Amino acid sequence: MNRSMRCAFPILLSGVLVSASLFAADAPSDSTASAAPPKADYDALLDGVSKIAICGVPGSLCLFSPQAFPLVAASHDKKLAAVVAATRLGKGRAVEFGHNGYFGRATLDKDDTGRLFLNAVQWAGTAGEKKGPRVGVRKAGEAQKFLAGKQVDAVALDGKDWLAQLKDCNVLVIEAGGFSPGEELAAVKAFVENGGGIVVAGCPWGWAQVTGKDLRTQYPANLLLGPAGMVAADTYVGPTADGGFSVAKEPDKLMHAGVALDMLVAQSKVGPPPSKKDLAQASATLMLAVRSVVPEDTLLLPRIRELLKDLGDSAVPLPSKPLKESNGLARVLVALQDMELHLLPPEKITAHPAAKGFPYEVPADAQRVTRKLEVDTAVPDWHSTGLYAAPGEVIEITLPDTAAAKGLGLRIGAHTDGIWHHEAWSRWPSISWHAPLKTPVTRIANPFGGAVYIEVPHNCKLGTLSVQVGNAIAAPYYVLGKTDVKEWRETIRNQPAPWAELECPGIILTVPSKVVRTLDDPEELMKFWSKVIQAEDELAAWKPEDRKRPERMVCDQDISAGYMHSGYPIMTFLDVIETNVNVKKITTVGEKGWGQWHELGHNHQSGDWTPSGGGEVTVNLFSMYVLSQVHGLPLEKTRPDELSQPRRLKKLKAYLASDKTPATWDPFTGLVLYYQLIDGFGWDTLKKVIAEYRGLPNNERPKNDSAKWSQWMVRYSKATGKNLGPFFQKWKAPVTQKALDEIKALPEWMHPDFAAVEAPPPPAAK
Repeated sequence: MNRSMRCAFPILLSGVLVSASLFAADAPSDSTASAAPPKADYDALLDGVSKIAICGVPGSLCLFSPQAFPLVAASHDKKLAAVVAATRLGKGRAVEFGHNGYFGRATLDKDDTGRLFLNAVQWAGTAGEKKGPRVGVRKAGEAQKFLAGKQVDAVALDGKDWLAQLKDCNVLVIEAGGFSPGEELAAVKAFVENGGGIVVAGCPWGWAQVTGKDLRTQYPANLLLGPAGMVAADTYVGPTADGGFSVAKEPDKLMHAGVALDMLVAQSKVGPPPSKKDLAQASATLMLAVRSVVPEDTLLLPRIRELLKDLGDSAVPLPSKPLKESNGLARVLVALQDMELHLLPPEKITAHPAAKGFPYEVPADAQRVTRKLEVDTAVPDWHSTGLYAAPGEVIEITLPDTAAAKGLGLRIGAHTDGIWHHEAWSRWPSISWHAPLKTPVTRIANPFGGAVYIEVPHNCKLGTLSVQVGNAIAAPYYVLGKTDVKEWRETIRNQPAPWAELECPGIILTVPSKVVRTLDDPEELMKFWSKVIQAEDELAAWKPEDRKRPERMVCDQDISAGYMHSGYPIMTFLDVIETNVNVKKITTVGEKGWGQWHELGHNHQSGDWTPSGGGEVTVNLFSMYVLSQVHGLPLEKTRPDELSQPRRLKKLKAYLASDKTPATWDPFTGLVLYYQLIDGFGWDTLKKVIAEYRGLPNNERPKNDSAKWSQWMVRYSKATGKNLGPFFQKWKAPVTQKALDEIKALPEWMHPDFAAVEAPPPPAAK
């Protein structure tokens, strides 16, 4: 953090800071006299609890008021986030679990989960005047039975008049989405504020996916408990112990956004700086909270907005000046800006200074154009327009009245990867913006700019639509078989937008325009890419009608995970740009496109023939196939550093001598097995076996690893006319005796590599 940032804090925040002693035993958790100190709360809630089970994929909770506090920590992007937490609302108390499965008997009976749930009910029920909790359970029958088994007075509130019945209870157990906004929310809020207790559980990210609603502003639990400083976030969390979450008697205080903000602000004071771990945790906690609270929040956001007034200029991540975790407060300000930018009407949005670094500025003299396009809605997902939106400028989309509010969308920016979780940001963490096309005319602006796409939902029946895009910038856009190469050389490749696209049947490449300005022969390039896609489709046994839309490959300043990753779009770093648009380079340099063919392979992989440990193994069959069939390389030369005979034998010998199995082998050891099958029986046999899985009825699909290996072995044996049982047993594949018996009449086969590694050593010289 620079010197000017450090000296601003004490003056700016004097008298405003929430004390870091928020969780001290002698500090009240609320300004009301009835509030219990957190130490007593922890003692009551965590009594007898050292570990709770994990159910499904829980979500995380954000805490940002003095009366809210974490109970159980979960793993989130190598840091911590609360998966169970508590707070006070008025005179009442609330405990929230990050998954509705915590009301299920299977989870309640594991580890100390039931004890924590029981503690939560009893703690929530002691706020009022009634001595023992009378618990009303709303649509959670297993939780009711569990409580009854613990001699807790628990009644079902499942009828239409459940709110009237709630008046006879002092604790409500209910799913996070189990009450509707409006009358039910108001009644539950009044119940808690007047001294009632509530124990709520829900999977926030799952609720958002299923309902399509905004978690911040429509999730019932957030509407209820947000004013008390506790909201659920749209994130996943993982275990901190085998099969569950370990429970500390004093959970990490930095899971609370208020404490995290205090610590980051305290960096300005004289004294030892926080540890790198604490800085990272505080920054992550605050960013998640800022992105999860309602925009009208009065507890956390006002403090951060005050900081933004003086420090906003520092919150600009650039490739030349990344924002690291040590820039914790600046990263929090980025999160706040991002949230508030999304709330602005298009006319209020301006170009953000981060756009200069990525995805780049547009030339000052670039002409704005209006174009009409034909969109075939039989093809789902993104439709390229050959147009670009300048940073901060409004573009206007016009479509037929009959197509409005039919699921179509507009996207500005191909760079959809969010990098909020990264240790350093060399660009703004999220720069692709989307808007639904609900009306015949839609206006949208993106402060970072980006390529313009029309999004089409799957199974759309609108036919071919005429769509108009106004106030955009022309981009270099080549389509194999449609774009005239002469026109490309003379005009199209010089269009002013900073990003270009190259398309052929099966894939679209998104690259910076600077690398296509000198591309003279896009036809040769995209014919090559077309062969690659045809090869991958062929190996996966995809028929032409199986491909619903092209793949996409987008180069980015930074990506969410790995060196490249699969998906829609496939994402790569910028260092492969010149390789992707140069046939000579991609066929001769380095690994010859192995990584690109690998990520395309992930998009073709099937779980039916990929057992545990095989995710990064069977995918490489596609890289090998492209290098063999398109590049024309011998099988061994497709990956000589891993598949040459000396390397194969070394791997095989080490594997046979180890306790490794296919579930735990390393990817290139596993690839040796598939190499041996291809070496022995050719590519056509492999393609035949893979094709047998296409259209397989559900009752014939393998359901576990043993079934997957057994079915693969039997199918391969029948395809080759050889008994491959001994071969797969050598590889320690968990095949069944039934499967072995099915092929035992066939002549046995073994790859010669085994004879080479198992041969006795030559006799010692006399």
